[in-house]
Amino acid sequence: MRPQVWRDFLAERDTERGRAEASSGLARALAEAESGRTGIECFDDWAQELIATGYLHNHVRMWFASIWIFTLKLPWTLGADFFLRHLLDADPASNTLSWRWVAGIQTAGKTYLARPDNIEKYTGGRYRPTGLAETADPVRDEAPYSRQALEEPPAVARDKPALLLVHGDDLSASACLSGEFDLRGAVVVGGGHQQHPWPFGDKAEAFVQAAAADAAESLRKEQDFELVIRDNLDAGAICRQAQAAGVATVVTSEAPVGPLADGLERLARELDQRAITLYRVRNVWDACAWPHAVKGFFPFKRKIPKLLQKAGLI
Repeated sequence: MRPQVWRDFLAERDTERGRAEASSGLARALAEAESGRTGIECFDDWAQELIATGYLHNHVRMWFASIWIFTLKLPWTLGADFFLRHLLDADPASNTLSWRWVAGIQTAGKTYLARPDNIEKYTGGRYRPTGLAETADPVRDEAPYSRQALEEPPAVARDKPALLLVHGDDLSASACLSGEFDLRGAVVVGGGHQQHPWPFGDKAEAFVQAAAADAAESLRKEQDFELVIRDNLDAGAICRQAQAAGVATVVTSEAPVGPLADGLERLARELDQRAITLYRVRNVWDACAWPHAVKGFFPFKRKIPKLLQKAGLI
């Protein structure tokens, strides 16, 4: 997903939030959908399941999004935001593009319509909803993006002692960076930048913070240097840690898109003002895999064994 798609989503979501605040009817319909009080049994059960568990099956996510958009006539960005706030696996790119696809924005002229017989079949007869939309016109026409070559990551100075920054978009960053740099310390961060908050919900935040703590513990066993855990990408704290380690360079794994990518971009500017350089390094798996992600999942899946071998992971 291109960074602009993410930023456009945020802008449109905020506009729709403002519209909901100004419209009692939309606000009421939104509250009923999020709390599972629409009267559509399956949809209501799924909304409550999502809030309770932080998870929905992929089929259910598509049905839910389709009903949200085409039956309930609610803004797709607010549905995507509802998922972001409650899913444990609230990935910005996957979630945004999936909602765009259902709405007919991501794939021109093609939407996803939730059908009662399909729901009945794949829920084992548990649900057969009535009153669902029978047609699904695209939310809007939007020209598809043309395919472009991947941008090369900026050059990285690998001959300088550095502080390792591990963030929630790649908690295994030490595996691909520790052997390439003269690391003098590490910071493990479980959240985003103050200006680009992440994760989005309490369950996801607890999950990521626990994963960050686990990553820090593993790193402590691998390396013999000072390591600290921080809640967010705070330039002042990271600068102080770099100075304590006696370095003027911070290295981290690239975050391709989303709040962490935006947060790292802002962090780089803030560190630069403190005479600290932040290098973002593309991990070997992404470098090997991305050129092959040009169609759907299944053509890509067939290439995975060779990609793992090329990346040295098997």
